[in-house]
Amino acid sequence: MPLNYKCPRCGKDLGYDGLCFLCRDRENRLNIKNYKEDDIKKVISNILNNLDKFAELESPYFEDFKDILANKDFISEKLQDICFKNNIFYPYEIYYKASKSMQKALLDKLLNTKDSSLASSLLMCLALAAFDDIDEESEILKTFYELYKNPPKWRQKLYVDTNIYAMSGGFSFDNDGKLQKLNYKQCLPLNKTSDLNLDNYFKLFKHRHITKEEQEKLIKESPVKVAVKREDTCPHCKGNLFDILKVDARDKRLKFLGVDGIITATCCLNCVGFYETPCLNTYNLDGTSKMLDTHIYKSISQDDTMENTFEDYYAEIKDNHLYLAQDFVPPFYGAFSDDVCTIGGFANFIQDSEYTTCPKCNKYMKLLGQVHMHELINYSEGTLYIEFCKECQMASVIFQQT
Repeated sequence: MPLNYKCPRCGKDLGYDGLCFLCRDRENRLNIKNYKEDDIKKVISNILNNLDKFAELESPYFEDFKDILANKDFISEKLQDICFKNNIFYPYEIYYKASKSMQKALLDKLLNTKDSSLASSLLMCLALAAFDDIDEESEILKTFYELYKNPPKWRQKLYVDTNIYAMSGGFSFDNDGKLQKLNYKQCLPLNKTSDLNLDNYFKLFKHRHITKEEQEKLIKESPVKVAVKREDTCPHCKGNLFDILKVDARDKRLKFLGVDGIITATCCLNCVGFYETPCLNTYNLDGTSKMLDTHIYKSISQDDTMENTFEDYYAEIKDNHLYLAQDFVPPFYGAFSDDVCTIGGFANFIQDSEYTTCPKCNKYMKLLGQVHMHELINYSEGTLYIEFCKECQMASVIFQQT
């Protein structure tokens, strides 16, 4: 398709007349960020007056709900109560941070249903309800584990066990029922210095217009480095490997990670979408890392080799301009769109939630962050999800695409 138009905000070449999706989403975030209490009440009122349309994909009420959750971390107990009474269990995030009484009501409904579809929805709702205060004594955790060990008849019609449903709420458990937390409540966006002088970005993040030298300083001093090209090469395509994330967790903003050093996640950007398994590496706290053996799907390559199609983009990848923001944002800030890369919080999984099992301790890894490919190469698709095991100093890179 010919790109005969330009985004009026950032100048990106487009195949249509209007804002690019990044500028559109950015302006929407700016609008939501400025919401007052009355504005949020109006959103909830509109949803309640249109409950029959609320759960429709891409309905304006569904989008408005996601906006106030992602940008304001706002949840309405009134909306939860009315949705429950009307047997509305989608979007599942309605019940995020639900009260103990609502959690009990959801559990009672789950334990008394014989309908597998309803059970599936309730499991998702309960997982999200538990996230904010999940611990070893949680009734939701105990119930999920009991259903895991003694599955009811409706489990036969579900694709996965309750430990996988729990992942949607940022937790899971092992074979003994021991809690494993998979997501952080804290979330920081990765901003882009090349966007700082755009008017809508300037207003959203309260930056003054800055010089090129100041932009370079922001990147240099950022404790998070994105897509750093290495000298060693991929065994499949012979292209350079990249440290897709180098996170210096000693920075005060990143203390929530609980690591006294640098976490490094390494992969081949050319081949990562074709691996049979997540790309694994060991890392040392001094910033060094070693990628473990990987294999390409046989349906893609019989001899485990690939053509390097990324070499022409190395300069563009290097100049990604991403740096760690100063201010924390809500945990769902990056969960519903791909306009922002994040550290911590929830990811915008294109397919299902996916958490790597650490090959050393056999526990699920924890989400470190997400990097969207279009932030590295213009017009690219797909997202890289970076997870890590703090105890074993292992990292994983997962690629998903539509």
